Amino acid sequence: MADVKSCRCPTRDAGRACNRADDCEGPCLAPIDGVPGGCEALTQGTCSAVRPVFGCHCFFNEDGVAGGICID
Repeated sequence: MADVKSCRCPTRDAGRACNRADDCEGPCLAPIDGVPGGCEALTQGTCSAVRPVFGCHCFFNEDGVAGGICID
């Protein structure tokens, strides 16, 4: 959406299990669709394959709490 060129750079820890934001080179996230109890009920995600990440996901913060965010 922004008129800025950027690179979707691969991460070295793609797919590794994570519980908080600082566990990964990119974001620690989980699919947002079909999550019983919402993102806040999640305790584990996976490290993203690329950064930056676009779309709707459950993102884990530094405290290990997940929240739903859409980035375009």
